[in-house]
Amino acid sequence: MIKLISKMIKNQSFIQYKYMYFNLFIKQGLIYTYGVGGFMTSISVLIGKRIREIRESKHIKQVELANMIDIEPTNLSKIEKGIHFPKDETIQKIITALDIDIKALFDVRHIEDKEILTKKINKALANATNLELQFFYRMISAYYETKLK
Repeated sequence: MIKLISKMIKNQSFIQYKYMYFNLFIKQGLIYTYGVGGFMTSISVLIGKRIREIRESKHIKQVELANMIDIEPTNLSKIEKGIHFPKDETIQKIITALDIDIKALFDVRHIEDKEILTKKINKALANATNLELQFFYRMISAYYETKLK
């Protein structure tokens, strides 16, 4: 259930909705969420990235998923790029095809821009001990060795 709340944020008028994990803000017809990366992000971009992330983790090609959910590959591409937000019916087909629940699809709290992630990683590494740095280096090296195979 979506709960409507009107709110002023940083002197800008938004309509705020409470939905699942999100505080959704609508301004000029676009839906945003606040908190992922500490800035306003289009929810369609986050959901699109999440769909792509899950699809790729299951080694499903974009065209294959499009066929599974009975939409054109170009439409799935637009969803994954955040250009279009999927209809409820399409969301249901996606979660069924990817064998996930709705909660997994909308769990986008970890999706952040490369710049923000790099800053967070650099901050964490600056505080790490030499032993921890060696461990992290081995983990990253092992990841890239596996990826190149």
